[in-house]
Amino acid sequence: MIAADTADSRLGRLRAALAESPPLLWSFVYFFCLLSGYYVLRPVREAMAASSDIEAVFPAALIGFFADRGVAPANSPCSSSSPRCS
Repeated sequence: MIAADTADSRLGRLRAALAESPPLLWSFVYFFCLLSGYYVLRPVREAMAASSDIEAVFPAALIGFFADRGVAPANSPCSSSSPRCS
């Protein structure tokens, strides 16, 4: 019975702290949304990283933009002076 009392008092103290400090509540909400977004986007990020086709990951315009500035990856179709990326 003592453990239940301490759990109730801890929960009560947490509720009181959240009621007294709205920024604390917003920080919990923000942290939850941040981790939820990471959980949702992680499989997409890993699937893109596993793709060996660079055009499937990055659009050709982005590859061309960086190729014009000399930052193209070695296996990019835009790494040589192809007319498609000019």
